[in-house]
Amino acid sequence: MRVYLEGKVKIAVLGNQAFSLLNFRGDLVHEMVKRGHEVLAFAPDYDETGRVAVRALGAKPIDYSLSRTGLNPFRDLRDFVALVFLLYRLKPDLLFSYTIKPTIYGTLAGWIAGIPKRFAMIEGLGYAFIQAGEKESLKRR
Repeated sequence: MRVYLEGKVKIAVLGNQAFSLLNFRGDLVHEMVKRGHEVLAFAPDYDETGRVAVRALGAKPIDYSLSRTGLNPFRDLRDFVALVFLLYRLKPDLLFSYTIKPTIYGTLAGWIAGIPKRFAMIEGLGYAFIQAGEKESLKRR
């Protein structure tokens, strides 16, 4: 699917780690900036080095709350509501999310916040499909 963007577009890229955003999506972010778009790079765990690296790509680092591996539904709900308000305030034209939690929460939060174009990418097999032994293999069946 091709999406053609006219003029300068504000793009939100939602990741679940600053490290992942820089190392696996850094080229994508740089290319978006090179094409004249404003990129908001969302990650929950920026340190100063990460912020500097994102700025060097030409993007703006945005901190947001996300418990990557947490299972507390109340914390997830709180983080989701905060993300809706953050996206509403920043008003990106397009949202691109990857990894499971940013994809689930980000696309729904983007829809509620009124972001007209939302794209998600789920990668990998996840923990359930990583071979760890006979017992774990039986659990998957």
